[in-house]
Amino acid sequence: MLKLLIIWRELPNPHDSSTSRIYHLIKNAKKYDLDITLLTFRKKNEIDNIKDDVLRYCNSIKLVDKPQEIGGSVVGFFSIFKNFFYVKDISFLDRFAISSSISLDMRKNIKKLITTKNFDLIYIDGFMLHNSLFYNNKTPMILDFLDPVLYPRYQLFKYEKNLKRKLRELLLYYRSKFFEVTYYKNFDACILVAQFHEDLLNKYLPEKRFIVPYGVDTDYFKPENNDESFPSIIFTGRMDYLHNVNATLYFCNEIYPIIKSEIPKIKFYIVGKYPTKEIIRLKSDKSIIVTGSVKDIRPYISKSTVVIAPMITDDGGFKLKILEAMAMGKPIVSTTIGAREMNLSEGKNIVIADNPKEFAKKVLTLINDEQLASNLSNNARKFVEENYSWPRATDQINKVFNEFS
Repeated sequence: MLKLLIIWRELPNPHDSSTSRIYHLIKNAKKYDLDITLLTFRKKNEIDNIKDDVLRYCNSIKLVDKPQEIGGSVVGFFSIFKNFFYVKDISFLDRFAISSSISLDMRKNIKKLITTKNFDLIYIDGFMLHNSLFYNNKTPMILDFLDPVLYPRYQLFKYEKNLKRKLRELLLYYRSKFFEVTYYKNFDACILVAQFHEDLLNKYLPEKRFIVPYGVDTDYFKPENNDESFPSIIFTGRMDYLHNVNATLYFCNEIYPIIKSEIPKIKFYIVGKYPTKEIIRLKSDKSIIVTGSVKDIRPYISKSTVVIAPMITDDGGFKLKILEAMAMGKPIVSTTIGAREMNLSEGKNIVIADNPKEFAKKVLTLINDEQLASNLSNNARKFVEENYSWPRATDQINKVFNEFS
C-alpha cells in the first residue's frame, strides 16, 4: 500500500474544476491501494458533507483555516511582515517576494506531517507551492499544474487597459517568473493537463513530466429532460476569475446586443460563485440573470438552449465547463481559445467563432435550427464518453505514482 500525502488548495469537490481530479482519485483509493492523508485549507462556511464524503476514502484529513486575502490594510501588512520573519527555510529574496502568499499555519502542518510520518510520496497542488517549500524533505514530491502559470499572467497583462491593473498583472508575472517557476525543478515530477502546458513551461520543469487530461463524471453530467428556458444562453464558471470576467463582459458588450436585436425575448444566465461588481452590474439588463453560487449547476445547463465559452484572454487552461456541458448533450459555441487542446471537431461536436458578428450568428443558428443543435449535442455527448472519463484519468495518475513506489 502506497502511503500518500496530498496537499491541496481546498477540500476536493467532484464538481469544482480545481479539485475534481483529486476527488475522483481519492474516491478510488482502495482500487489503487492508496493510504491517503489529505491536507487542505478550510474555507469559511465550508460545507460539512463535502468533508464527510471525502473522509470515507481517506485515512485522515487535516484542515487548516484559510487565511484572509491580504490587501493594503494594516492587518495585511502585519501578516506579510510576520510571514517574512517567521519563514526561515527559503532565501531572503524569495521570502520578500512570496510572503503575501504564505500561510504559516499551513507550512507548520506540512512540515509536521512530512517530518513525523513516513510517506512514500507527496502530491502537491501547484497553487500550494509557496507553502510546500522545504529543502530538507527527502520524500519524492509530484507537483500538479492546473494551468501554465506564466502564460495566463502575461496574457492578462497584454489585454488589460486599466493602468493600475495592468501594472499588477506585470508584477505578478515577474513574481512567478523569478520566485515561483525557479522551484519547479526541486520536484521529482510534475503532472500537467495538456501538451500545450508542457511546451510553455518546458525549460522550468523537472525531467519527469506526465500529461493527464481532466475527466467528466458522465453519470452525473448527463442529458436531462428539464423544461428549457427557451430561448436562453448560459455561461458558467467562477465569476471572480479574471479570464471568465473578461469573457462575460466581451459577450455582453460585443455579442449579446446583436442576438437581442434578433430575439428580444432571449435570456442570458451567468452562473458561478463570487461575481465581481462588474458582473453584478450586468443585471441592470433584465434579460441577464446573475445567479452567484448555486447548489447544483446541472438544472441551469439543462434548461439552456445554447452554452457559450467566449474566452478572449488565454489562461492556457483546460475548459472543464465545456466538457461538462457536452456531457449534458448541449450545443456549444466557443472561441478557439476556449476549446483549445481538447481535440474537438468544429461543426461536428462544437461550433467555433472568433469575432462578435460570427459568434452571434452561430448562436442564433443553433437557437433557430433544432435539428442542427440536436446533431451537435448528440455528437458532443458521445465524444466525452469516449475520451474524457474519470476512470481513464485516475488510472493515468496512479501509473505516475507507480513510478515512485
